[in-house]
Amino acid sequence: NGLYNINNIKLQKQDLEVNRSSIQKAKNDLTIDLAMKYTNVLYYRELVKTLGIQLEISKKNIELTQQKIKEGSLAKNDLYKLIAQKELEESNLIAAKNQLELNLIDLKQIMNLPLESMIEIEDFPYTIESAKRYQQDPWTMLDQAVRRHPSTQINKWNIEKSKTALKLSESAYYPTITLGANTASTYSTFNKWVPFEDQLHNNLNYSLSLNANISIFNQMQTRSKVKEASINIKKAELNAKIEKQSISKTILQAMNNLTASEKKYQASKASYEANKINFESDKIKYEVGRIGVSEINLNKANFFTSHANLIKDKYEFLFNYFVVKFYMGE
Repeated sequence: NGLYNINNIKLQKQDLEVNRSSIQKAKNDLTIDLAMKYTNVLYYRELVKTLGIQLEISKKNIELTQQKIKEGSLAKNDLYKLIAQKELEESNLIAAKNQLELNLIDLKQIMNLPLESMIEIEDFPYTIESAKRYQQDPWTMLDQAVRRHPSTQINKWNIEKSKTALKLSESAYYPTITLGANTASTYSTFNKWVPFEDQLHNNLNYSLSLNANISIFNQMQTRSKVKEASINIKKAELNAKIEKQSISKTILQAMNNLTASEKKYQASKASYEANKINFESDKIKYEVGRIGVSEINLNKANFFTSHANLIKDKYEFLFNYFVVKFYMGE
């Protein structure tokens, strides 16, 4: 029958490969989503620690200012500035803790864990130094990543399926030949006087059949199906090209994000170190009365803002590093 059965089995196997690749794609998407939630948890956990330190410094500054007010070296208005700053920092700390809890809930949901369960979050398995040393040719990386991407495999098998479907449609052009053989017996359990073996031997009959079914005219259905199958091959090939461009763009974007986030991290680190030196110097000046509350508040805000940016850029860099390594299958 034009190898219809053989091609049909082949089509089912190809469909199985498509399903396997689709499952792998879903796993990959889930892995990246899980990594993002995990990175967010680490980021907010470290941010909460930093904001807590900032709040403690503000409380110490308030105690120091109260002492200076008693001594008459500062006006009471300066104390209100520090209290207002402390309240703002407490609000920021509460918001960060809330985000930490929300991201923990999201992480548990993705991991299919009970929301009331306690989980221990370990630090990122990669270091900044290892991420900095990750140097490979981007176009070689792109080619490798695109070839192993599940969507590429899905498109590959969809093209193969379309070609097999064409062969199935073309099989209707060929005659269907059926060969049959039959053996039967008219043995009866009511005939108790003739032994079973004799009845079986005497009443056996055989038949052999050969049928040929030739399709002459079926309102051009076969021709239409063949044309449709041919068009489906071209559609599958076009979809594969479009999907390849989309995958290439996604992977190149991940590589560019890695490069950009490394530069952002370096800039944030330089800003943090400069603000740290400036704040530590001004903290001593404030303690001895050489600068006022406004100056120490501003410098402290600049320092902790740069610290928060450094934390954000660090985890953004590490996450982008993970994504690129994941696309490369490492």
